[in-house]
Amino acid sequence: MKKYNLLLLGPPGAGKGTQAQVLAHKYNLIRLDTGSLIRAAIQSGTDLGLKAKEFVSAGKLIPDTLVINLILNELKKIKEMDRNFLLDGFPRNLAQAEALEQTLKANDCKLDFAVEIKLDFDKLLDRITGRRICTNKACNAVYHLQFSPPKQENICDLCGSFLYQRDDDKAELVKTRLETYQKETLPLTEFYKNKSLLKEINGNQTPEQVSEDIFKVLI
Repeated sequence: MKKYNLLLLGPPGAGKGTQAQVLAHKYNLIRLDTGSLIRAAIQSGTDLGLKAKEFVSAGKLIPDTLVINLILNELKKIKEMDRNFLLDGFPRNLAQAEALEQTLKANDCKLDFAVEIKLDFDKLLDRITGRRICTNKACNAVYHLQFSPPKQENICDLCGSFLYQRDDDKAELVKTRLETYQKETLPLTEFYKNKSLLKEINGNQTPEQVSEDIFKVLI
């Protein structure tokens, strides 16, 4: 099986988390989920976590300096283990993309593909606001009230813990997140297209169909 270093792009609610799990398993990749790393820092109460919490609560992107240091340290560890990675949620703007490229070059490493999951913005509100997550961090299962609801309301099927809605998944913050994505992150598609790394995938399909389309472009 071929080895890849991958990056997932797409607006909030496009299903990047679902596809990241599938790809990490299929290609034996270490998944770097920026959101999970940041939430862990927030819960642990570190200096980074306290600073990040202010921005997350307001539906804004975390400043580059905070995110870059966190992610780049993880990439160095992965390189030392001689493994391949999947980036989910990083980079989120051009400054982060350039910092990533410099770090990869410094560590004799490269990005193979940037996979963009494209989705109609008018469908994103329902996708985001309907998401629920298990409170048990060892489980961290994700549900959707419309597309993949739990068997029992607000209870995780896997471990029986309560489910919750992330603050930045609430309707009042979703619009801010989408506006931020359009302004900060969408320009990355041109950045990676110019490097012949971008692969565009239709996200207006079932998760299984999206996965199959990604597999095809990675052959």
